[in-house]
Amino acid sequence: MCVVLTPCSSTAIEGNPLTLEQVRAVEEGREIPAVAARAKKEVVNYFAGLRFVEKNAADSTRAKLVLRPRQEQLLQLLRDHKSMKPREIWEALGVTKQGAIKLIRPLLEAALVRRLGTRKPGRYILA
Repeated sequence: MCVVLTPCSSTAIEGNPLTLEQVRAVEEGREIPAVAARAKKEVVNYFAGLRFVEKNAADSTRAKLVLRPRQEQLLQLLRDHKSMKPREIWEALGVTKQGAIKLIRPLLEAALVRRLGTRKPGRYILA
């Protein structure tokens, strides 16, 4: 009911003469006698807009990860070597241990990379 109430209220503010029951009928695809085509089209378009936003909202709310050049280099290293120890990563990239951690953390959070093993003997692989 809330889905129908919103379009009815919103279009009524803009001067649409359709009642709540008529808006429900339009959404269900039933014919409504003696209703202006413009009023009916406004409600149909409103529902189309709601469906479009609902469909695309999930995609746009997810954060996009923009890879830095070193992160791209790290992913390529993992593709080539299949798995790497943390020390191998920071030596290959020419960064400090802390620098390697800062590069790896967003990749772990984005599930592009996984860590296998415990703290010391652990390795990183592509997810």
